[in-house]
Amino acid sequence: MVPADARVVDFCAGAGGKSLAMAARGSEVMASDVRRGALKELSRRAERAGVHVPTVVLPDEGDLPEPLFAFEPGWVLVDAPCSGVGVLRRHPEHRWHLDPEVLERRGRLQRAILDRAEALVPEDGTLVYATCSLLPSENQAVVADFLAAHPDFEAVGPAMLVAPHTDGTDGFFAQALQRSHRLQSTALRSPR
Repeated sequence: MVPADARVVDFCAGAGGKSLAMAARGSEVMASDVRRGALKELSRRAERAGVHVPTVVLPDEGDLPEPLFAFEPGWVLVDAPCSGVGVLRRHPEHRWHLDPEVLERRGRLQRAILDRAEALVPEDGTLVYATCSLLPSENQAVVADFLAAHPDFEAVGPAMLVAPHTDGTDGFFAQALQRSHRLQSTALRSPR
């Protein structure tokens, strides 16, 4: 979904599997996450792979760090923390961690992350929302709520949805959201 020549912020980078894959394809990538330890692992992995992926630790709340804005991404990837329903065939034990309350908390977190990440998306830029879940409450519902709250964005093309029973892979969802124009005020935008 993200083109090979993209300038992209991997907003929930974790230990960097996606960041490293994008960098290996030729994208300029800046990785961010609230987990400092995961970003340290990403840096070690990037060094071993011979690719440059700068990292930025996100504060738990408040303004985003200025280096993310200075990077001037055209793309922002949010592979949001989710229930992991899409990987149950490989990790069936995860089913014991699922209940309505957990799913409700995840949905709130996913919406908050998207609301925070959108500040980095320039006019005509693209925000990609992804999960390893097959649940509409973590996918289509989150996207619909985001679009309702952000009229300056629109869905681009159909969502990508792959599933074990139809595609022989883990379950995965992704939707590209393009900013058509900038609103005058956006929460959590760092002053320039």
